[in-house]
Amino acid sequence: MKKFKLSVITASVLAITGCNGIIKEVENQHASEVQSQAANEFELVRQNMLSGFVERQTDIAARQQKSVSELAQEYADSMAADGSWEDIEYADEDPTGWQAGDHLRRLRMIGAAFVQSNNADLADAAIRGLNYWHQQDFKTGWWWADIGQPQFLGEVALMLGDLLPMEQRFQTAMIMSDTPGVRKSDNAETTGGNRSDINLVVIYRGLLIHSKSLVGAAVKDMENTVKLTNGEGIQADYSFHQHGAQLYSAGYGEVWFGATLRVAYMVRDTEWRFSQEKADILTNFFLDGWRWMKRGNRLDYNTWGRGISRSKPELTPLAELPPLKPSNNITQMDMVAALTPERAAEAMAFKAHVTGARHGVPSGLNGFKHFWRSDYSTKMADGHFFGIRMNSQRTYPNESGNGENLLGYWLGFGSTFLEQRGDEYHNIFPVWNWKLVPGVTAPEYEGLPDDWGKVEQPEVAFVGGVSNGNYGVTTMDMNLDTSPAKGDAFNTKAKKSWFSFKNEIVALGAGISSTSAENVNTTLNQALLNGKVTVDGVEVENGVREISSANWVHHDGVGYIFPQNGERHLSNQAQKGNWKRIRSGSSANEVSKDVFTLHISHGVKPSDADYQYIIVPELTAEQTASYQQMMLVTVLQNSTSVQAVRNSDLKITGVVFHQAGSVVISDDLTVSVDKPSVLLLDESGAEPIVTLSTPGLSYAEVKLTLDSKAKGEAVTRMVMTHGKTAEQGNSVTFPFYQGAEKINQAFRDEIKQAEEEARVAAEAQAAVVAKAEAAAKEASEAEAKADAEARAKAKQDLATGGLELKVTQDAYVRGGNQADKFDGIAWGFMGVENHYNNPALDHISILRFDTNGLMGLKATSAKLKLHIRGVDTRPDKTGGNIDTRLQAFAADAGDWVEKESITWNTLPSTDGATASGIATASHGQSQKWIELDVTDIVNKLDSKRSLDLLLVNIDEKGQGGYVGLSTKEHSGGKYTPQLLIQGELQEPVK
Repeated sequence: MKKFKLSVITASVLAITGCNGIIKEVENQHASEVQSQAANEFELVRQNMLSGFVERQTDIAARQQKSVSELAQEYADSMAADGSWEDIEYADEDPTGWQAGDHLRRLRMIGAAFVQSNNADLADAAIRGLNYWHQQDFKTGWWWADIGQPQFLGEVALMLGDLLPMEQRFQTAMIMSDTPGVRKSDNAETTGGNRSDINLVVIYRGLLIHSKSLVGAAVKDMENTVKLTNGEGIQADYSFHQHGAQLYSAGYGEVWFGATLRVAYMVRDTEWRFSQEKADILTNFFLDGWRWMKRGNRLDYNTWGRGISRSKPELTPLAELPPLKPSNNITQMDMVAALTPERAAEAMAFKAHVTGARHGVPSGLNGFKHFWRSDYSTKMADGHFFGIRMNSQRTYPNESGNGENLLGYWLGFGSTFLEQRGDEYHNIFPVWNWKLVPGVTAPEYEGLPDDWGKVEQPEVAFVGGVSNGNYGVTTMDMNLDTSPAKGDAFNTKAKKSWFSFKNEIVALGAGISSTSAENVNTTLNQALLNGKVTVDGVEVENGVREISSANWVHHDGVGYIFPQNGERHLSNQAQKGNWKRIRSGSSANEVSKDVFTLHISHGVKPSDADYQYIIVPELTAEQTASYQQMMLVTVLQNSTSVQAVRNSDLKITGVVFHQAGSVVISDDLTVSVDKPSVLLLDESGAEPIVTLSTPGLSYAEVKLTLDSKAKGEAVTRMVMTHGKTAEQGNSVTFPFYQGAEKINQAFRDEIKQAEEEARVAAEAQAAVVAKAEAAAKEASEAEAKADAEARAKAKQDLATGGLELKVTQDAYVRGGNQADKFDGIAWGFMGVENHYNNPALDHISILRFDTNGLMGLKATSAKLKLHIRGVDTRPDKTGGNIDTRLQAFAADAGDWVEKESITWNTLPSTDGATASGIATASHGQSQKWIELDVTDIVNKLDSKRSLDLLLVNIDEKGQGGYVGLSTKEHSGGKYTPQLLIQGELQEPVK
């Protein structure tokens, strides 16, 4: 790569545009002998980035059934001579669909085509487009200003490489943040996905200007975000939180992971490489987190947050899918494999599924995982995925915000998504009936979630699950108060549980009640209609119908089984809507899609209602009929106290004990617990294996009893559950008869360690408190001594002619757009003004005097003496000038420092404050002293150790003028503001 050499002209241009600091940094870099090696690393990272840039544009072009070169050529051919496009509305300022952003999207496509072809005409088009952009002053939201614009421009600049003119290189760099994690527009710190995006911008800037320090700082900041946390970021179960305790593994998590993984991969062979510990966390996040949330290349919609309301590019119809071909693209799985070679086989096996799910390529992952930190569970199989999202007093359901997810109130209240190909819900959401969210038990209410999310069930702790890796149970105690924008508030309650076995998911609900005036439903699914719908062996026509007598329904390779009677409804017909109803910045054009919906009705204001249903993916209609006839799962109990299901083929039983109790597992076995628990009992081996959790409880000691007739005895084992914040709700597994002593001892050790750490912390805190108390006592004694000395001196001064106090701090502040800025470094002057038309020129001065030892002061006279440096008054109607009136007000301005912390907006109000007499200043008056009578103020000192005075122009707006006053800094203190006091000090009454 060429070294950059700045011509005199270029340096002049850059100096004018404010790039001096960058130029100096670049010149210093070039002066170093290390520059050659650094330049090689810069070029290595840039080259590593190019393939990713091109691949993203390849995907975008493919959605339009075009190649990168074809689409780029269209953009280049339609570009105007000035580098703009006629069909783009550049004046648009709406940040949710900023049309000017299309300019940057097209430049990225042209840049990618240049990388592929090295076509000079394409490079020229990209440069003209950049020129046009830099000549404009676009207005938009912060995301485009701080992330979108600099990232897009940075990618184009890096793709052009040495062909990009120096001026444009630095213009582009100047748009970008130069501080890791900090937005350039307002210097705000960022977190999560936003932080990784900002850091990527800083890296782009560093690469463009060859700043080793910038690249290194941004990479290190990104590396530092790779950690397990109980706050926002990666959780101990490898889910991801953003905006509080809110599941956001897609959306913000996707942005964070995508950027961070890409950077880790790109710098892996440079001095900026991530540590192996951090690389392994990234790998675990993908393989132990994301992989369990994916079907194909799409993460579970439960993890999208408000992004569920954003439209996605349409997919190629299944019938038109081209044959699956091996891909040489560098994917996230390739990056993970490179970073952690020992898990490369897992990553590459999943790569085949991600790229071929719609062709039926299996996932290679079979089992059940409960994410205890996020109240979220997933069932993974070769041929299907099932996700369940809940919420509790520990977690948030889905948020809204920025006009997005306007109808998603019920997302996160047991919402479920079932996918086999990964396209079952693709762009369904504008036509969705948001009153019937799959998995949810709710009244027919459609509403807005809380902006940015919050805890919606503050009294609900019992939400969680268990997993032994293969099978599992998830449960949610629902007790939700809803306050609609219109209409009466209502409460909804239910005990909801899901039991995941090898082939099926069994869903149970009990204790269902609601005070809503609307019908209450439990929805099994609401997905895109794909093919015929069969009810009890009969194919039904499109429409809406009640199917209360049906035993089973089949649609799109999924069987739905009803083990008990109840009112049920089926809809398979077109539904209409628009994107704007769920996202304010989207199109209001009507959208129509054929939708399959299946739900159970519980009626209006139900009391203690229940439901049972079984979902069996990967079945034909005929297989569904056979399954229903020979079900291997049995619902043992479905009540508000116990919900239990047994799979006799697997010899696995799942039990939710909502309270202490017992359940009969079989003719031979009864299981009992003494605390609310979620339990999985595996009897497939020589000894029962127990997996157990206690949602909402820490270090719970559960007494578990198995009463076996075959053994002729009831055996009880005590097992403790996780207690650390990061692990609370996680499962423990142990062979029942061998007992759980190893687990229990480990938890006792944790408790002991925590107690020891608490003791050490308490002792350290006590030492801090003791030291502070000693210091406070010493300061108090010193203060008392100083007060006594000051008081003695004040008495003497008052008795021999008067007390003179000189100001200890003086400053001024300004209003208007300067009201939050520190402006008053009073180097020799301070101002007082009530400006006639510009609030930013309003001035107030503030003075502080030390009044230690003056308790009991009875002043017969107190004058504030000020030196005028100049007066500029307003003319009156006769051509003369109006005198400016000044007045002082007593104030308690708190702990302020004249040279760093006082602003207009932090000044106390003068309303009701004790005021001085009024002094006047005449036009042209200078180098003269004026006095204000502050006797009333001084006589109200009481025990105050200092006196703050605000100097204000009390004239009506536009009538006064500006008065400049001397401060203590002027002329070596010769004209310092003073208080001149006559009177006596009386002894305070004790």
